[in-house]
Amino acid sequence: KCYELWVMREYKVAKSWTKLFVLETKRSVVKAFGFTKSGQLVMQMHGDRLASWEPEGNCLKHLDIDGFLHHVDASFVESLVLYEGGCVASAETK
Repeated sequence: KCYELWVMREYKVAKSWTKLFVLETKRSVVKAFGFTKSGQLVMQMHGDRLASWEPEGNCLKHLDIDGFLHHVDASFVESLVLYEGGCVASAETK
């Protein structure tokens, strides 16, 4: 089975769709949960197995996590809020 990952580079502009990666696997992907901070895609495979895929090296790893369907709730929201006392560097123009 072959899955393609596409992204819309510009909101509501159909021509901005760009193919990022192609995943080839023998098992069906049921649901993609999202990307980790390190860039791995976490997904549910056919047979209720949880897996992570690293696109750059095209490495698929089955994760041995029992009962994940009852305990995983993944979401991602972009934010401009800084945590733990972070600071923003700004450049002044003269």
